[in-house]
Amino acid sequence: MRNIISLFIFILFFHFSFYCYGYEVTYIESHFLDWRPNEGIYYFKGKVKIKRLDIIIKAESVKYWPEKEIVIAEGNVKYSDSEVIVKADSVKLNLKTQEGELYKTHIFYKKENYHIYANKVKKIGKKDYIVYKTTFTTCDAPIYKVPKQNTYSKLAWCFVTNEAFIKSEKSISAKNVTFRIKGIPILYSPYILAPLSSERKTGFLIPKIGFDSKKGIQWRQPFYLVISKNRDATFYIDIFSKRGIAEALEYRYIEKNIGKGRWWLYHLRDWHLNKNFLEFKGGHRIYKGNKIKGFINLNLINRKEFYRQYSHKVEVRLDRYLESSAEFYHPFTKGKIYLQMRFWQDIQKDSKTGTSYIVQRLPEIGFILYPIKKDNFYFTFYTKANNFYTEKLFRVKRLDISPSIYYSYGDSIRFIQKLSLKENIYHISHSDIYPVFTNKESLLYRAKIHTMFNKRYKNIMHIVEPEIGYMFILSNKKNLPLLDNTELLTDTSIIDAGIRSYIYNKGKAITSFRITSNYNLLTNTFDNIKLEGVLYTPIRLQLDTSYNIKDKVFKHINYQINPIIKGLNISIGQRYSKEKEILFYTGTLDFSLTHSLSLSSAIWYDAKGEGLIDLKISTKYSSQCWSAKMTFSKRPDDYGIFFIVRLKGLGELKLGGL
Repeated sequence: MRNIISLFIFILFFHFSFYCYGYEVTYIESHFLDWRPNEGIYYFKGKVKIKRLDIIIKAESVKYWPEKEIVIAEGNVKYSDSEVIVKADSVKLNLKTQEGELYKTHIFYKKENYHIYANKVKKIGKKDYIVYKTTFTTCDAPIYKVPKQNTYSKLAWCFVTNEAFIKSEKSISAKNVTFRIKGIPILYSPYILAPLSSERKTGFLIPKIGFDSKKGIQWRQPFYLVISKNRDATFYIDIFSKRGIAEALEYRYIEKNIGKGRWWLYHLRDWHLNKNFLEFKGGHRIYKGNKIKGFINLNLINRKEFYRQYSHKVEVRLDRYLESSAEFYHPFTKGKIYLQMRFWQDIQKDSKTGTSYIVQRLPEIGFILYPIKKDNFYFTFYTKANNFYTEKLFRVKRLDISPSIYYSYGDSIRFIQKLSLKENIYHISHSDIYPVFTNKESLLYRAKIHTMFNKRYKNIMHIVEPEIGYMFILSNKKNLPLLDNTELLTDTSIIDAGIRSYIYNKGKAITSFRITSNYNLLTNTFDNIKLEGVLYTPIRLQLDTSYNIKDKVFKHINYQINPIIKGLNISIGQRYSKEKEILFYTGTLDFSLTHSLSLSSAIWYDAKGEGLIDLKISTKYSSQCWSAKMTFSKRPDDYGIFFIVRLKGLGELKLGGL
């Protein structure tokens, strides 16, 4: 006869998620209950279920000694809570000492998808365990049950060892470990430490391995160091079998009173070139409410060929300049004061001048008054003091003063005017060409009329925004060094016009474009016609181009085309500039061969220079618990192959004996 009995027992009950809830009510349900007072034992049999808060333990039979606080559960034992699921053939626990043993056990940590299989588990403290003849992985086994012999042969990957130590539900460590793929031993390590949670851990990270035709076999070994809750660092060793060894340090922090930052220092000794390469870069952000704010961005290298030799990013290898900048400002209700700096390095391969000839802005100090409104008029003002420095040319100190008045009127037709005065005072040294003291005055007037029309055709909405403007500049000519756009101000009288157009279908953008041109009243000529546009469907097209009417040539043509094809991501692009004499073609292709296997490629071609600058072809395989990516890279003078394996849950892996 089926008899369900609920027994309320006030005990301190330990559980696998390692939390102690104090004295709580424990509910025990079973088909049969037998109390033997002479032995001091409760016998529970037949689908025993023990529930305490969010903890549930199920077994075929349970023995409980209240005085000794010992529990023995047998027969398909299953424990579960919000964090973990444990299956075992039998469990013996001393609730008072919180020690015990489990046999034929499978422990599953839900959050990180960690599976630990063991023939025997020995609990040696509140949160610590020793597991014997164990296998651990983040891969789901084909059959979810307490494992038999050679369970690892069914797993995509796993670590196997005779004895491992689980500490405080945070990590698992072991000696004499083998890494297996489908049961086949691939790698041996005398020691391993792996996290069981996403909490940061100090230790070695998974290395990155590759091959380059000029640099040889490449090995990057990172080591992650937890300094404190708000600081950490990563140390790197890069080995290039044909070129040398590099060391690097990356430091990250978040400070309550000074902001957050990330800094990188890299040193490489190149045996082949007999050169030392240094790179220092990083950034810091300051945020203190209404107090001082700002940022620092540093990018410095000691040799201009460093990125061409060692960078995998084609955009970095093609850059002419490397910029560092900093700005600090203090905002207040009606304006702000600021300190700003700019520094450039010339890293072009064939540069004949170099960094020593670049005009550096070190520093700029300024004050900006935010617009003050009076009816339809707005008044604003700024002043700034600049120190321009060149190592081998002139040195200039310049004071800029500029008040401005805005006027805005109208609604459906908006009329905007702006009148500005600019006074620039110069002190020039280290030069025989320019006067020591001089000044420059400019008057700038700008007017614009803007309106908008829209027309609906059933589901189609068409919006047109025409505008016409006039710009007048009166500026005295002076013999001045070129520092920035201020020195380019000259007498100007130009009429410009443009039109913007937007088309929507059921509220979704189909296309938008803007076309502008201007007429120079001083030379009686039309200047460039500029066209900028985006087409969203049926293909995605981005276009930016300008045409010089006088010379009848295109000044620049930049576009990117992305055909919309199901299952494929394709892009084709061009960068053309007549002034800079560049013509680049770019292309990418990404598609999935299967649910787990994908292929991607990218190309960068210089039609006016070296030809093929960069080609990358990658294939990636993704599984439930691991992924692998192999990339082939081709540059003008070398090629490389890179292989990356990611094991789920092992973003931080500590290996001993390396």
